[in-house]
Amino acid sequence: MKVILLGVSIVVMITVLRLFPTLENKHHSMKNQIKQNTYLLLLGVLIVGCILYIPYQIWRVTGSPTDWDGMYILGGSLVGTFVLCFFIYATSKQQFLKRKVGSCLVIEGCVQDTEP
Repeated sequence: MKVILLGVSIVVMITVLRLFPTLENKHHSMKNQIKQNTYLLLLGVLIVGCILYIPYQIWRVTGSPTDWDGMYILGGSLVGTFVLCFFIYATSKQQFLKRKVGSCLVIEGCVQDTEP
């Protein structure tokens, strides 16, 4: 059961992080912007909950050690969760920008042209 809950929380975190870039750019009126900020706030609370729950669940799956092993497990899984979050968000944001701009990113072309 612990492994299933861990898997569900990882899937929820990945799904919400992939949803973020599409919600960030939709604001046409003040009412829609308020709705967008409310959704982003609620999804942010869900992400924070997943970031805290995943290391705890990994600690439970490994047998709940109470000495230094437990600290290393919690710390390592917390760092791993943060890295996973940033990686998933960055890749989904990049994919969203590629779809929005077109086949190439303008930023990459400007950086290559300005170098001597």
